[in-house]
Amino acid sequence: MRQLQKPTSIARDAYFTCTSGVADQEFRTRLEKCFQEFEDAANQYINNAESMSLFMIYAIDDSTTQIVIGDLTNEELIKLYKQYMVPAKKPARKIYDEIIVRADGRCPFCAIGHVSTLDHYLPKTKYPIFSILPVNLVPSCMDCNKNKGSFVLLGAEEQTLHPYFDDIIFYRDKWISAQVLRTEPVSLEFFVTPPDDWNEISKKRAKTHFTKFNLSYKYSIEAADEVAILNDQRNTYWKSSTGDFSQYLASVATSSPFVNHWKSVMYSALADDIWFLSL
Repeated sequence: MRQLQKPTSIARDAYFTCTSGVADQEFRTRLEKCFQEFEDAANQYINNAESMSLFMIYAIDDSTTQIVIGDLTNEELIKLYKQYMVPAKKPARKIYDEIIVRADGRCPFCAIGHVSTLDHYLPKTKYPIFSILPVNLVPSCMDCNKNKGSFVLLGAEEQTLHPYFDDIIFYRDKWISAQVLRTEPVSLEFFVTPPDDWNEISKKRAKTHFTKFNLSYKYSIEAADEVAILNDQRNTYWKSSTGDFSQYLASVATSSPFVNHWKSVMYSALADDIWFLSL
């Protein structure tokens, strides 16, 4: 999980840049008339995101066509994203690309996959008014985008981590741990261990994020290849010194990109596991 700076483009930028690419004058006029309602909704989003209460925003029934703001339907607001922000030749594509670039290539949800798309933190099918809102668009890998899916938030504990808004504790404190499994070959199991001083909602949100993005499986797959390399290194360089091998593993753990990175968690677990060190 990686924290990201908010996009430089604001609601007004996105709305009018998308609108400028609309050739249908009737649709464009209706869009321009609805800007104030869009901006009010955007401000509500930011206020709720900052207070970790996005679950309180009303979600629509996406099985029907309904008016969302002004005389714009949910389908038209989603169209604004699909047809006027995503296509390469549209003016708003520059906003899309700027958001992608800010991730530096790695998905902030899992920190493993390569960014290739934008995820709507509040899904556009349920919350179409935020379909082009920059702070609702998070660069992600295809796996995380697919795993998250479209859902309605029913409570604070169901909110996955928001890379633009969430509390520093999720990025500063260690809340993912691993256990070395005595299998052949050696494998690791990853799980959530939030600090005791976290409140219950934060603990549940960490678990929600970990589960929703299937991080236990993703981390285990990454760890499998790394352990195979370590086995070779141990038999070649560290065979006569368990203590030195443990120190080496601990040093790699501390040099990893951040405290909950799969490599940091894995190397910490291996450095403390007597069975693994003694193989």
